[in-house]
Amino acid sequence: MVSAVPGLWRRLAATGHADVAAAIFSGPPSWVKSGWWPLRAYREVLAAASPQWGWTKPDGPLKTLRMSMPRQRRASVVCPLEGVARTMLVVPGYGLTRAEQLRGLVTVHDHDGGAEGLRQLDRDKLRPEVVEILGSGDIAALRAAMDVAEGTAGLIEEFQEFEGLGHGLDVYLDMLGLRDDIDWDAVRDAHAERLFGKNALLALATRADCPADLRPPAPEAAPTGDDQKLRALVAEHLGDDVEAWRTVRARLARFSGDLAELVAEVGTSGKSASSKAKKAAAKWPGAGEMPAWDRVASVTGARARFLTLLDAAPDETHLKLLKHLDDRTVSDLFGQGEWRDAWLDFALGARPKRYRLALAQRPSLTEEAIEALMGRGDPDVNARLCLRNGATGPQRERLLAGRLTKELVERLLGRQGGFRARDAIGCSDARLQRHIMEMVRVRGNIPQLRLLLNLWERGGPAAVSALLDEKLQGRNFSRNVIRSDVRRSAARLLAQPDADAALAELRAKVVAGETAEAQIERLREHGTHPGAEVFREAHLWHWDELIAEHRREPFSPVVMLGLIEVPECPQWIRDEAERVRWRWVEANPSVIQGETPEEVLGGRQAGPWLPRAVRAGALTWEDAITLGHPAAHVLAAMTTPEARAVLGPLVREHLDPDPGAWHLALRMIPGFTGTVTELLQTAVLATSH
Repeated sequence: MVSAVPGLWRRLAATGHADVAAAIFSGPPSWVKSGWWPLRAYREVLAAASPQWGWTKPDGPLKTLRMSMPRQRRASVVCPLEGVARTMLVVPGYGLTRAEQLRGLVTVHDHDGGAEGLRQLDRDKLRPEVVEILGSGDIAALRAAMDVAEGTAGLIEEFQEFEGLGHGLDVYLDMLGLRDDIDWDAVRDAHAERLFGKNALLALATRADCPADLRPPAPEAAPTGDDQKLRALVAEHLGDDVEAWRTVRARLARFSGDLAELVAEVGTSGKSASSKAKKAAAKWPGAGEMPAWDRVASVTGARARFLTLLDAAPDETHLKLLKHLDDRTVSDLFGQGEWRDAWLDFALGARPKRYRLALAQRPSLTEEAIEALMGRGDPDVNARLCLRNGATGPQRERLLAGRLTKELVERLLGRQGGFRARDAIGCSDARLQRHIMEMVRVRGNIPQLRLLLNLWERGGPAAVSALLDEKLQGRNFSRNVIRSDVRRSAARLLAQPDADAALAELRAKVVAGETAEAQIERLREHGTHPGAEVFREAHLWHWDELIAEHRREPFSPVVMLGLIEVPECPQWIRDEAERVRWRWVEANPSVIQGETPEEVLGGRQAGPWLPRAVRAGALTWEDAITLGHPAAHVLAAMTTPEARAVLGPLVREHLDPDPGAWHLALRMIPGFTGTVTELLQTAVLATSH
């Protein structure tokens, strides 16, 4: 009923009434399968909480607030009641976003102790960037950072963080639902820099104002009978006859019938044109210019219909037609047509630059194609490649370290988001480098020292001094762009009388820190949580060496889950991380040890991780019933049809048809510390006559 009446949940939440809250927190009725209260609704309820309405009474809603439910614990950061937001901030493993942590800090300041309340918080449980802002002691800066994080910039960060964590669509919808206004240009830029996943795009598409280019692509349909018929007609009637294609294109401007009819009609009227007609038709019909270098023109009308015919033609026909097509049609084909590997070989070998420019503007260009086009070292081509979704972090770093066009620099200077941390490390334009550093944090000592080393090698010690003297401030994160320890190291080197020796010392430190051995050591020492700082540092990871090390001595599941947050993480590591994901217990940050079912289930209490362990093949539901404890936790996890299929016969075997055994078993469940099997056997023995 609540979901059926627009705005009803908000009106109910605003009452602040304890009875409303208690009903909500106790969970949905058994017949409600989905669509219970969204995160924003829980926030509305908790934000209106007041002792005057009975919230803090022994039987009040706080008692029924189920902190094990992600939505409720996330929403608690807005609760003004003493201790609620504070608890959410300091309990480890709750996976709060940056925006949620900042909101929780503001709540503590405003309702639970002020500045002194903030000083008493355990900062080890907060994100490093949040700690840095909190450390300034400036509540205005804290509120400003919260406003940024609760806006579009924070949404983008959250969507990117969620990739690889296995979150369902509901989590993405919850985060999106906290924002009223979306800066779609910023979202589009972020998607261009690092593709959003399926759930992120599905969530964005629920907004009526979501741009078409951010909506998930429709699944590619298999060729139909009509497609195959069109290909046959194109091959029969047009073939590779340039003039026949020219005739079709000219007639499309006024033709509204079926394409197959037009192709057949042109073919039966004679393919080849007279010499006089060829000379008169030197300019391709409907000719136009290539779209702006940073745009992809939409293909509609006659252009779209001509592209359909080109898609039906074989590679050989394309290669013969290309030198006759105008710039716009080449862009239509290379930018929106069905991909052909032959295009890349042709473009790389052709003298005219337009083919490489057109390919470089293709939105779906692959990493491999980008690498091939980068090999030409053309600044105009590279400017287009720099905007492609498929460009990896290392590729972008190399592109930005090369010669940059004025247009690309100005385009990127106008961006307020969508950058990656390593974009700044080798950037050859000083203004752009500083802009990127203000937009995105370059995390990690070694990556920051690499940035300074590149700058020193390119512009000398004066360039490094100039950067340090500017004292850049982050716009989307805490104030310090350069870490204090990195700044001190650089200042010491700059003060040395022998600049060459100082540069050599800096280079040696960076090179040593960038080795595979150094990365492995850092992962083993600091990879203690999938959200640990080490996984967010801007390293160029040695993936082959990391895989070899894992095969030699496996990394902790925590390390594997942390590494998949790196966009360039290889599929092999992603697969390994999925295989061991069940071992990480987020609600109580820990790793489940053991290899056999006896070791796994004997070493800890059962919990919500059980279904994941079963899916991973680490144990079976039969193992869970006979070895898992306490029984209540095991039973709570057995919600799938597969689990019930195992549990049902066992229960009936022990408890049917004795009502007394049933009654006793149900009463024993809450406090029984043994296994499900032991629970059933105990109930039978206790009621046997």
